[in-house]
Amino acid sequence: SGRIFGVNLRGFGANLRCFGAAGVFPEPQQDPVIAIAAVALRQGAREPFLRVVFTLLPCAPLRGATVRSFDTEQDLLQ
Repeated sequence: SGRIFGVNLRGFGANLRCFGAAGVFPEPQQDPVIAIAAVALRQGAREPFLRVVFTLLPCAPLRGATVRSFDTEQDLLQ
């Protein structure tokens, strides 16, 4: 457990996806970030209070998550 953003958290997870060649670890200088996802769970809660996905370009809705899309990688990362 920890305190982040003024909330007692039991768990927090984040995932970053890059577009790169299959089977090769992405290189930040050449492979764009295409999605960032985060889930946060309050201490004592059974369900996350935050499920958010930030994407490069629009994507289909994701059930149970807030999706924010950006036109450029720079906007996505800011």
